[in-house]
Amino acid sequence: MKKYWSVIYSWIIFVSDLILGWTAANILWQLWFIKLGPWQGPQPLELEHKVVLVFSLLLSVLLQSGYRHTYKMNRLEQILNIYKSSLISLVFIILAVFLIKGYQYSRGFIILYYTTAPFLLSLGRVLFFVFSEELMKRGWGVKNAIITGSGKTAKAVFDHLITNRTYGYKIIGFLVESEKDLQFKYGGVKAIGLHRDCNITVKKNKVEEIFIPGLTTKLADYSDLIDLCRNHKMEVSIISHHYDLLAKVAGIYDVAGVAIVTRHGTFYSRFYPYVKRVMDISLSALAIAAFSPLMSAIALLIKLNSPGPVFFRQTRVGRNGTLYPLLKFRTMHKDAEKVKVKLHQHNEADGPLFKIKEDPRITRVGRWLRRLSLDELPQLINVFKGDMSLVGPRPPLPSEVEKYQDWHKYRLQGQQGMTGLWQVSGRSELSFEEMVLLDIYYLEHWSPMMDLEILIKTIPAVITAKGAY
Repeated sequence: MKKYWSVIYSWIIFVSDLILGWTAANILWQLWFIKLGPWQGPQPLELEHKVVLVFSLLLSVLLQSGYRHTYKMNRLEQILNIYKSSLISLVFIILAVFLIKGYQYSRGFIILYYTTAPFLLSLGRVLFFVFSEELMKRGWGVKNAIITGSGKTAKAVFDHLITNRTYGYKIIGFLVESEKDLQFKYGGVKAIGLHRDCNITVKKNKVEEIFIPGLTTKLADYSDLIDLCRNHKMEVSIISHHYDLLAKVAGIYDVAGVAIVTRHGTFYSRFYPYVKRVMDISLSALAIAAFSPLMSAIALLIKLNSPGPVFFRQTRVGRNGTLYPLLKFRTMHKDAEKVKVKLHQHNEADGPLFKIKEDPRITRVGRWLRRLSLDELPQLINVFKGDMSLVGPRPPLPSEVEKYQDWHKYRLQGQQGMTGLWQVSGRSELSFEEMVLLDIYYLEHWSPMMDLEILIKTIPAVITAKGAY
């Protein structure tokens, strides 16, 4: 239980927020409608009122990444997250109140809830934060970690981790490049080995995480170290300004960089794939039923716009290199694959990807389908069949995989998905390496809550069509 305290703590916080949010709704209802005097207007529906307010508040916290890595957030960060989420919920509820006519509601009660409930939730967070600090002093959720390097960046990372002890890291030493640096010591912690002796150092000191600060070269240069850490079931955090910005764009909350390699506990390893499959089957079935009229209309438009089949079938690489036929609505002219060879010199994507903003192969209807991501609706059938998942890395072409470096192939170890961190973080505006980085992060941090967050964030990403072409 000590080992998995960070995960348990996040779930405790969620349950606590649910209980306190519901308690606040009940107390405020009694005060507003009974204790403060007789209510003059029509009596609102009590249960519906409370459920909507509590659900919207917790959903907003979830979308602000308030339940992922909660233990890594200090008291002020948690409180600010709650109040920011409350303000967002209040704005959306007010908009809904003006749009929905004929529903009995009390605007005063709504405002009272979103100004009072956050205080109660914040109080609960502070109490659990103090409780968690005490447990960490006894070794709960604390990981042995090492930092590579001896320069300014390594010292800055050390200071950051020591200042924020609730992150749960015990720095046991530094890994340095040359033997002359073995005398290095900072903050009472000394160098305990060389980079080339990382394997021995990790085993000897039972290291669970390694921080690599000051990354200025390609991530591929660290592929050997990453593979080593994966074999030892360690976490690797690559720390650089570039990847830190990427993490913020993606809504990833991490300590001082982006965690590349992580290992889930036994619970996630054994049960989460089954939970994920149940979610995929149920949600894809509902989506197919709900979107069937729209899909029929799209099929008709495609037929009227250009000659050729309605659907486009393309072989993609799934989990562990398995090939499967991916379904999409046809958005290009029927001879598109033949023309592609002539367009390679105009490719605007890096790595093995092929993208052109003003692709001449795309039909008039196809361009709108792509901007709104409606061409991907038939993939719901792939999800229902089990070829892919609702959330996961983007499914690559076999020709793309042939150009992969070894560390790129790690993204194939999970089920490919219709949407993922890449899609909600800028899509085609991100580089190939950034996409792979996000995919690896997702595969090593997946959870039902994270899937739900990505699915909901996909909606505004589709509506704004950011990075889609």
